[in-house]
Amino acid sequence: MMRRLRRTLAIYGAVASMTSKTFLAYSIWVWVEFFLQIMTMIIFVYFWRAVYAGGGALNGLSLRQTLNYILLAQIILPLAQTRAVFRFGFIIRDGQLIIELLRPLDFQAAEYADSIARLGLYLLLKLPLVVIAWLFFGLQLPANPAVWGAFAVALLLGHAVLFFFDWAYACLAFYTTETWGLSVVREGVAAFFSGALVPLAFMPGWLQGVA
Repeated sequence: MMRRLRRTLAIYGAVASMTSKTFLAYSIWVWVEFFLQIMTMIIFVYFWRAVYAGGGALNGLSLRQTLNYILLAQIILPLAQTRAVFRFGFIIRDGQLIIELLRPLDFQAAEYADSIARLGLYLLLKLPLVVIAWLFFGLQLPANPAVWGAFAVALLLGHAVLFFFDWAYACLAFYTTETWGLSVVREGVAAFFSGALVPLAFMPGWLQGVA
């Protein structure tokens, strides 16, 4: 039993280890995304400073609270993005799905191991953004370790929910050859309803409920 467990962990561990190698092979995209996120944060900071130019609070949030909310959302948002739709579209279009299903490992479990590895790698890559936001934009982070623990649990559970939602959503690739549009719709809806573009507190009550 233990031998089988060790073998299973070794197999899916090998799948997860390929994630970092993929990032190293396409490191230019990592740098491009890094600079794009910095530019996005700068735009959001100056936008909300202009909104609060008159002073006071909006919907119960001060400028500092809103900036903290938006900066954290912009840093965390990429962690919620998956490549399931593109992945399905690619392997179906190129006829690789049958090869994936013939491999001596569970296809869904292998993709989940890959997504967990990507999550960990994304967390490491976002640390410089957190430092920049803290130094230049006044990002405030919680000092209570219990808050960080709750965040870690929520992040893992939320990632699992998103993975299985995206897995079901990506099955639409069986019915259409255009997966880019599906991906854009999914990311746009996620960005809006997560409050990453506009804080949920600024939305009407009924829209907050939907979100």
